Amino acid sequence: QWVHAEADEAVFLDVNATKDNRYILINSNSKKSSEVRVIDTKNPDKDPVLIKPRSANKEYFVEHSQGNFLILANGEPESNLSLFTCPAHLPGAPWRRHGGEG
Repeated sequence: QWVHAEADEAVFLDVNATKDNRYILINSNSKKSSEVRVIDTKNPDKDPVLIKPRSANKEYFVEHSQGNFLILANGEPESNLSLFTCPAHLPGAPWRRHGGEG
């Protein structure tokens, strides 16, 4: 059974687990954009959930800690990185800037 298929040939996939092994991450990356889907290892039969859709010139990377996703993403300008969070039980929820408002 397929978990995820990527139609765009410019995008490569990698699959790994969060450091605490709580989630499986399906990373879809190109040179200037990314998107991540997550699978809860406690419910592996459920479909992967998208953290945030791919957007031009936006890259992000996901880790899990203490019930939250930690998201390192490029901001404005694209070369600057910022840390965001969202609740792990709501992976598609709006991101909040770590230490401040979203």
